[in-house]
Amino acid sequence: MSASHAKGYWITLCCLSVASAGAAFFLFQTQQQLPDLLRQYESRPARPKPVPSLELSSVREASSLIEAPALWKTVYPTVLFASEHYLLEEGQPKRPKDGSIHYHSKTRQPIPNSWFLAHKLALFSSRVPLEDTDGDGFTNEEEWLAGTDPTDPKVHPPLLSKLQYLRQDVVNNRIRFLQHLGGSVKPANVRVTLRLEDVPGAPQYDLKLGDNIPGTGLVVTGFEPRRKPDPSGTFTSDASLVFITEKASGRVEKAEVREVANFTDRTLHFRLFYPLADREFSVKPGGKIPLSETEIYDLLDASAASAHLRSPSGVETDITSSSQ
Repeated sequence: MSASHAKGYWITLCCLSVASAGAAFFLFQTQQQLPDLLRQYESRPARPKPVPSLELSSVREASSLIEAPALWKTVYPTVLFASEHYLLEEGQPKRPKDGSIHYHSKTRQPIPNSWFLAHKLALFSSRVPLEDTDGDGFTNEEEWLAGTDPTDPKVHPPLLSKLQYLRQDVVNNRIRFLQHLGGSVKPANVRVTLRLEDVPGAPQYDLKLGDNIPGTGLVVTGFEPRRKPDPSGTFTSDASLVFITEKASGRVEKAEVREVANFTDRTLHFRLFYPLADREFSVKPGGKIPLSETEIYDLLDASAASAHLRSPSGVETDITSSSQ
């Protein structure tokens, strides 16, 4: 390499070195000034406006409702927020209150839908007629039949509707009039012969007027001499009467000679089929049946088929025997 070429090379190298150092210094200076330059282009934040105080009463009320939510309550089973029910009859919708869905289980009478709706009962429940809504021992259909309120336990049908006539026990006490002595002239001096047909051994007694019949509560109280014509009309026969009185009741029975005076003792048995007071009664004709403090019935008479009662208000009614 010539000297001129070497000198030119070193001059070029020195120039490049100086240029590189200058560029490095420039970059260093620019790096130091860069944050200040950037701040010049930053947007200044707007001064915040005053925020008004918030009205939080509604929020607090909502929070309290969330903590203690309200409960929906209904007085009878129904669908909440539902439109009125309709029935489809012959292709046309029909309002339920205009007809009858349920029938009385015993009488088969239609119970109006309006009655169920008026008392807020579950009309579309198949069990509602036989339910006891107010717990008074009577079903809804029994309350409807009696015209009482099915939602008020203090008002219910008469207990008589729950009374059943079970049976009648009959005990015969037959007194046969066999004969008489001395009564044709002076009846007061008569002596009669009586036989107790239903007592073991059938004992018989000769008694005068006023005597008690032994072993019974009966007394001989009267005698009437008489005769009646024979069916052929050719002669008359003895048809005298003796009168016997039951001391306890004052009941009087009479018997023609050779016939019987029967002091039948009857006891009737009843049962009150009432869930709140199920009990039985044994009563003789003329006695009383106390179903409650206000429902006390007189037993006027009875047969094997029915019992004849009289209410406190004087209304008479018959109860058919359960065996019929």
